[in-house]
Amino acid sequence: MRVRAGSFKSELGPGPCTPCRNEKFTSLPGSVSEADCFCNPGYITNRNDSQCYECEGGLDCSEPFPFHPRVEPGYYQLEVTLSILPEHVHQDEHEQDRDVRTQRWEWNASHYIALPKLAELGRPVGNDTYTRKMTSYDAGITALPVVVECLARDACLGTDPDTGLNLCKKGQHGFLCGACEGHYTRTSPFYSCATCNTYAQSMAAIVVANFVALGFIFGLTFLSQR
Repeated sequence: MRVRAGSFKSELGPGPCTPCRNEKFTSLPGSVSEADCFCNPGYITNRNDSQCYECEGGLDCSEPFPFHPRVEPGYYQLEVTLSILPEHVHQDEHEQDRDVRTQRWEWNASHYIALPKLAELGRPVGNDTYTRKMTSYDAGITALPVVVECLARDACLGTDPDTGLNLCKKGQHGFLCGACEGHYTRTSPFYSCATCNTYAQSMAAIVVANFVALGFIFGLTFLSQR
């Protein structure tokens, strides 16, 4: 019997398929366990109770969530930096000096995403502690994504589909994409950063425009008194 989307079947052979828990869930054809069920578009899994909840404003819920949740442009998703600690164990007496690094991960973005191997991170084997940035939801720290509207809406470009991390406009970085990089500046937290040359040119244009406006006003005043 073919296992259809929205259901699963853990045993081979004849027998009915088991539907996912409610209409908010679905699954891919051929699913074999309830763990293969995930939320329909418009919903996201709450990590505390594994139920599907309607997505809050700012989240892009146009597709199901077997991968990283995404935010719409103009919004920022809370990120955290986690430490990756190497474990070292001794082998038998002939290999006492050989350190073997094993993998310890305290997070799992989704059972649909294969956990990356330490070797794939490009980290050399050693005693150092390394860090990895991800969203608080992918890290399992928050039950739902924490989404904040950016002060400068055009500074936040949404989510990188591969990493799940925030994308900032060129020249900006940090929380809410609110910090300017070198050679960039801005006049207000509600405006995105611009290159210093552009800023100077804009200020010069404003000064010139003010002088022109003042000259125009004085001219009208002079003509009105004749």
